[in-house]
Amino acid sequence: MELGERHRAMKMILHENTKELLRKKYQTAKAYQTKRDIQFDLTFEDYTNLWIKNVDAITHLNNAVIYAVTHGINQTIKLEYCLTWKPEYVRTGSPMNMQSAWIRTAEQSKKDCKLHKGEKKSERSKAKLRKPKEPWSDERKAARAAAMSGKKRGPYNKENASA
Repeated sequence: MELGERHRAMKMILHENTKELLRKKYQTAKAYQTKRDIQFDLTFEDYTNLWIKNVDAITHLNNAVIYAVTHGINQTIKLEYCLTWKPEYVRTGSPMNMQSAWIRTAEQSKKDCKLHKGEKKSERSKAKLRKPKEPWSDERKAARAAAMSGKKRGPYNKENASA
């Protein structure tokens, strides 16, 4: 079977909810990259093909979706896989496309994108590290308090659990 035919065959067995989840992941990835001023040249079809190329990732995702559907679980599926740069394209300024991107586990992505011996942090990165976090605004504090009110939080240590 030719590679293109294999991809089409794989797509046909994807659960509808898997396709919907991939669409959401695609939109999130596109928004993330464009917000960081990175040219994003992947179509949804390209993004799906990147997932299909990583058979472990697409199988894991599809099985998780099928399990959630059959067991009536209506929660966000946490994925350990993400769209990331291939090592030779990290920090090169190249557009994110089929040649420069792939689907990897978050752990593999961190290793691939880590600074290697001899590489230096950019001035932008250094400035970001030096910049202190802004304190929460009164509006944000009030919104957080409202969201947390009425929610039971368990004891933080076992000694207080019996009290």
